[in-house]
Amino acid sequence: MSINTPNKKVISLVANGFQNDNRVQRMAESIQEISFGVTIVGWQKGQLKEREVINNIPVHRIRTKSQKWKRSNKIIGLIQFIDFCICTIRQYKNFDIWHCNDFEAFWIGLWAKLFNPKITLVYDSHEYQKERLGTPFYVKWVIYWVEKMFISKAKIFITVSPGIAKEYQKLYKILDYCLVRNTPHAMIANKANIFREKFKIRSNQKIFLYQGMVAPGRGIENMIEAFKSRTNDEAVLIIMGQGKIENWVKDQIKNSNIIFHHPYVSYQEIPNYTGSADVGLNTAVNNCLNHYYCLPNKLFEYIQSEIPILTNNLFDCKSIVEDYVIGSVIQEYTPDGINKAIDGMLTQDLSVYQQNLKKAKAILHWDEEKKQLQKAYQKLNQ
Repeated sequence: MSINTPNKKVISLVANGFQNDNRVQRMAESIQEISFGVTIVGWQKGQLKEREVINNIPVHRIRTKSQKWKRSNKIIGLIQFIDFCICTIRQYKNFDIWHCNDFEAFWIGLWAKLFNPKITLVYDSHEYQKERLGTPFYVKWVIYWVEKMFISKAKIFITVSPGIAKEYQKLYKILDYCLVRNTPHAMIANKANIFREKFKIRSNQKIFLYQGMVAPGRGIENMIEAFKSRTNDEAVLIIMGQGKIENWVKDQIKNSNIIFHHPYVSYQEIPNYTGSADVGLNTAVNNCLNHYYCLPNKLFEYIQSEIPILTNNLFDCKSIVEDYVIGSVIQEYTPDGINKAIDGMLTQDLSVYQQNLKKAKAILHWDEEKKQLQKAYQKLNQ
């Protein structure tokens, strides 16, 4: 679509520093394509630039006076958040549309609308908000009641998976929603040998790749335990990414000859690395409803790189893998259950999945996915 003079100004708001958030970036670019003027707004933290332009999208990380304070307790954190809210509303209350990414941003958007009732709110819920892992019961209660009372204030409600959409419909009687999954741009599958060359992996060993955040709740601990207990070296595990338990992972695997860690790579580099694996792992632990209904971008990145998927038994992930016949499901997420699923993949001719992966790849990419978003936004210009 051609880019014309922007009709309405949009703030795409995140209540964080906006770093490596490919979904927010893709959404902003797609909204701008249909003649809206979009600015991504976040919270200036650490060494992140206060202002920059990323792929023709202005990014403004708001600097607050209170951010200099050491966040030593929850009261200080709350004061800093309120300061961020006030600064954001003061600077962007005259923008036409507030695209609120997740609950915290939606909360700010609701306050902004009090100061300027003409603001159009868009609520983009990247997760099942009140069921996020580790959310205290009193925060869940606040999220539930704020969403119940005010979700109707959003002209567009966007979410990331059919499962989460059904839960929101059931909770709040939502009649209409916009499903925008975390699909990447279409990628050219690059069957490279980066991992084999770097880690000296033999051609007769199958590479199982986990890519993404190296953090609790992602199933990495169980996966490492499973590989440690294997009695042969036919399967190799590579964990590619960064996060809170990265150092723990490095310590756990330092004496292993079948488990390796690779640093995080940029979104642009992913096809070269993902295509160097034989099987993609999707291992979020089913320990909260948010995980049960997740549909992470790694799943679609594996598809774009045309490698079969071994997924944990999660509602929407299982559905994608089984509907397109592009991999297998771990029925029981224990070390024994994981190894049983790995052995099943090792006995298969993985090339049988290639035709189905190509079919899935032609559908599950951003140029197709963004159509629903753009269709919803075009109604706001009518």
